[in-house]
Amino acid sequence: MYPRGAESEIEAVERMCAQGIDAAAGSAGKTAAEPAARAGALGTLLRTLGSLDNWLMDRDHMIRDRITVADVELWVTLVRLDTVHRHHLDAGAVRDIAGYETLWAYARRLAGHPAFGGHLDVDAVARHHRAHCHAPAATGTAVPVVTWPDSGRAPSDARADRP
Repeated sequence: MYPRGAESEIEAVERMCAQGIDAAAGSAGKTAAEPAARAGALGTLLRTLGSLDNWLMDRDHMIRDRITVADVELWVTLVRLDTVHRHHLDAGAVRDIAGYETLWAYARRLAGHPAFGGHLDVDAVARHHRAHCHAPAATGTAVPVVTWPDSGRAPSDARADRP
């Protein structure tokens, strides 16, 4: 999982996930943020997803020729993008995010692996999100990117039963 000599590659993937996806998606979904800041964050998110999509065009894994912690990091980040951050983005942004076909095919392929999909509980992610996030939902809520293997259906709406 953590090949010798791959530290800098793994750290680069971790930074890309933390800054280019998680932080950017969080900022792009903040309704209190200035429109220019939200647009800039969305641009960062889309550029990052585009870079990853291009990187994976001719590869099965992020680094090396087998599953590593870099794949785990990216997969968890993509699951979070679709099951959590998506709820705070508008439908147009979610459509743009879903357009990275190679990246989402990679995520679906990994979800089919027992070490990944076998441990995914989308409903638990939704419950956790519902319990801890009090930001308003946006129109992206209704547009899932991936049907995750948890139950054979798209993640439940994390806001549906909130008063």
